[in-house]
Amino acid sequence: MTKPQHTLRHWIPPKLTPILSLTNTSRVRRIIDFYARLPRSSTPTVLSSYEWLETYTKKYFTGRGKGQPILHAIGGIILFGYFMG
Repeated sequence: MTKPQHTLRHWIPPKLTPILSLTNTSRVRRIIDFYARLPRSSTPTVLSSYEWLETYTKKYFTGRGKGQPILHAIGGIILFGYFMG
């Protein structure tokens, strides 16, 4: 029976690897240092489900009266009818 190429050690994240095996400490230390030097980004903002509606309202319903919302509604009804048929 042949030994599998990948052992359990290859599936363990780099931060836990030195705890479990100390055979390749210099290699593991380089990996940990590499990941530690990577820039950390801020967490992405979660968009609310109504944000698109707020943006649309601010864009088309503020200021003087605009006809785009009426045209968008007509276009939406036409598309809805097309896909229903």
